Order: sequence, then structure tokens, then C-alpha cells
Amino acid sequence: MARYFTPYRYVVFAKLMAARLTSQSLASAAPRSSDAYHADIPPWIISRYPLWLSENSLPMGTLNYRGVLSERLALFVHSPAPLDITPQAIRLLEAYRYTSQHRQLSWLRSIIPSVAPSSDPFWGAKSVAFRAPVRLTMALGASDRPTGLVLLAPNVTVDGQAQVLQFTYQIIGPKIHLVEVTTYR
Repeated sequence: MARYFTPYRYVVFAKLMAARLTSQSLASAAPRSSDAYHADIPPWIISRYPLWLSENSLPMGTLNYRGVLSERLALFVHSPAPLDITPQAIRLLEAYRYTSQHRQLSWLRSIIPSVAPSSDPFWGAKSVAFRAPVRLTMALGASDRPTGLVLLAPNVTVDGQAQVLQFTYQIIGPKIHLVEVTTYR
């Protein structure tokens, strides 16, 4: 299953491999408005940097799901929730990027506490360019609720050096946390 995004952030295609839904199951499992997902980004970072999808040029790619096919999974995939989660993950990535580029360690640690500048691909970088669409994979737990997300950026140029970056997120309840950034050179 996948959702495809254009550079304008519109969903173009969604495909469900198999599921059997009834009107009763749709009504009982419809997402509640209180289930909105959000990234825990301090307000001073939000007000300082362009973190919204409309403010960045990150080339969107695909969103895939990892989980056991079930009726509840189908309901989740076709609900607004996946499209609530992915922009929040992008906001976290952008908050990480900008606080890192500007060497704001305390701000950076408010986003990802375990970060070390020595292993941070964006630390003090003068230029960062995402050159290829990103790939997102959302993990769904036994209750068909999201438990994590991996964003793979296969072609990122940082100060002229090509890198592959992987951003790993944990989803606990409605909160999305960036927990690890891995660099492959």
C-alpha cells in the first residue's frame, strides 16, 4: 500500500491490496478528531524556522505501510491519520535540520535528546539540498495504530557531499518523536 505525493504535497494515488469493509465497521472505527498527531517541537523553534510543508522544498516521495493486513489497518490507511503524521515528521526533520545548521545544541536536544554534534550530518552545514524524493515507511502495531516511521532520504547533498540519510521516528499515542538520524556515505 502506498500514497504518492507530488512536489505540491497532494495525494495522487492510494491503493489497498485487499480488505473487506462493512458500513458498521466504518462507523465504529472512524478516526476521532482528538486523535490528531503532533510533533513535540518547542514554540521558539516553530516561530524561527520554515517548518511547514508549504515553506520547504523537500521532494516528497512514497508512503508505505508495514503491518499485518486487517480491516482496522485498511481503515487506518484510508483515514486522515497518515496524512496527519507525515507532515509532522517533516516538521521534525526541518526543525532538526535548521537547529543543527545553526549550531543551536540546546534547541537541537529539545528535538532529539541523544544527538551528538560529531555525528550530526547537518551540524554547522552551510548548504543542505534534498535531491531525490524521500521514502517513508510507517510501522503499524498489533492494534493497527502507528508505532514508528522511517524516512529515507536517498540523495542529500550537505556542503557538496552526497549522503543517504535515514530519520527514525517513534510514535507514542498522538506524539511523534525523532529518535535517530543515520548517515550512509
